Amino acid sequence: MSKKKQNRYKYRKAPSTTLPRKPELSQESYKYTDIISVSLLGLIIIIAYANGLNNVFLSDDFGILQNKNLGTLKDITDNPFHFVRPLFFTIAVKIGGVAPVTFRMINVLLHIGAVTTLYYILKSQLNRNVAFLAGLLVAVHPIFVESVTWISGGGYVQYSFFFLLSLYLYINSQKRVAHLIISYLFFFFSLASSIAAASLAPLFLVYEFVFGSLRKNWMRTIPYIFLSGVYAFIVLTSALSSRQEALAQTSYQQIVPINLFIKIPVAISNYIQLIVWPQNLTLYHSEFTISGIGLVIHSAIFILSLLVLLYLFIKEKKLFFWGSIFFVGLLPTLLSPGVAWIVAERYAYLSTVGVLVVVAYYCSELLQNRKINIIAGVLIALVVLGLITRTIMRNIDWKNEDNLWIATGKTSPSDPKTHNNLGDVYTRQGDYNRAAEEFSRAIELNPNYADAYHNLGNVYQQVGSPAAALELYNHAYEINPNLWQSLQQISIIYFQHQEFNRALEYMNKALQVSPNNPLLHNNLGIMYGQTGDIDNARISFNNALKLEPTNQFALQALQELDSSATP
Repeated sequence: MSKKKQNRYKYRKAPSTTLPRKPELSQESYKYTDIISVSLLGLIIIIAYANGLNNVFLSDDFGILQNKNLGTLKDITDNPFHFVRPLFFTIAVKIGGVAPVTFRMINVLLHIGAVTTLYYILKSQLNRNVAFLAGLLVAVHPIFVESVTWISGGGYVQYSFFFLLSLYLYINSQKRVAHLIISYLFFFFSLASSIAAASLAPLFLVYEFVFGSLRKNWMRTIPYIFLSGVYAFIVLTSALSSRQEALAQTSYQQIVPINLFIKIPVAISNYIQLIVWPQNLTLYHSEFTISGIGLVIHSAIFILSLLVLLYLFIKEKKLFFWGSIFFVGLLPTLLSPGVAWIVAERYAYLSTVGVLVVVAYYCSELLQNRKINIIAGVLIALVVLGLITRTIMRNIDWKNEDNLWIATGKTSPSDPKTHNNLGDVYTRQGDYNRAAEEFSRAIELNPNYADAYHNLGNVYQQVGSPAAALELYNHAYEINPNLWQSLQQISIIYFQHQEFNRALEYMNKALQVSPNNPLLHNNLGIMYGQTGDIDNARISFNNALKLEPTNQFALQALQELDSSATP
């Protein structure tokens, strides 16, 4: 073959085997894709939490109901530094009255808002696949039930939503100053929802380090740090001591801060276990092994989590931001000196979001691997199905007091509060033997548990043992002189035994403890009426009406007194 012919073949183009290029989606098409994605996530959340919407008020929720200013402007203005939660409560009351479904629906909507905001953040940071998968995991993970289904836990989903909204606006504020100002405003709302948000300000610096320019934009983060500092100062100087006192009064135990070198590994390890395997969800996390082999395991998991964060810092900085959220979000409760439980699921709302973003990223990588994407897809689908099933089941635990305390009893048998609440369950069911066992167990675990002594006294009074009940009520009162319920019951026992002077003495003592209690004024009126002291009886019933003008018992009692006085 000649050289000329060789050259001709040398430069001949090979036939093209490239497929036609797939046309890119238009901006409008992407917009509709996002709308469909967030709508689907919202629908999934509604499905996951629908069976919990009609659950009753539970546990700390009764403190909300006892607020005389609930649903009024005064409730908002009386809490200038934490006004957002009362604001939402006021909205709930205006819409549906004092109905638990309205209060709880606000939590669900905040959860939807948090997932939607997370989607749009991740769409711009990473990609739509990761954004949807992370949103899906957050939508259905059962660790969030305590923050969403429990009305009193809603402050945690609330502050997380406002933080994510603030972060989203910050990300999009490079060209629009208005977005930055609104971002500051929403961060303020986050702080006004929960002081836990005070630890989040450094995350804006971390964001600039990972995605932006820390040297160029650090001054934009100063308002976040300033607002956090103001709120932290307010809490440390005013609310810290009152919170410690409240916890001590609630548990009737001296709150002794646990060594941080023990508390932090134990807490972090337990949170990771709850995220990975959310089986032992409970209101009272009390089953900790903080010595021996248990502490070694907790420490090993904690160190491993730090190594994972270090790996993300070195290899995947875009994920380092979300990994750091796990630790930063838990800092307020981890470092709190005796003012927070070691572990509580509601504390981990935002932290869990950070972990699930990292998980979603690597799951998305598996789905893009053609060799294993089908297997990965099936496994992820099964995990999501398992999580939503567990969420629906956990909502049932929060349906009413009986369900909640029976479920808690299975997971937290060493907590005295668990047994005290279980005693209440069996008392309502009329099983006084089991009730007495539970109250006795609570006392055994905490000999200074005044409420348990009082409740055990109620059991003895129900079964016709007033002498034993009287002894228990007196012991409860000795432990807690503010327990007006025990004073009332002592008064009733003396009254039933016609020891009227002592009965009046203890009822007046109860009124000294709780002077604005219409029930006690009514009881005092009954006693005066039975002993023939009509004038004091009338004064007592009138006092009840001053406190509660619609008190039907007092109105009827006064009518009877007036009719009996008419010749």
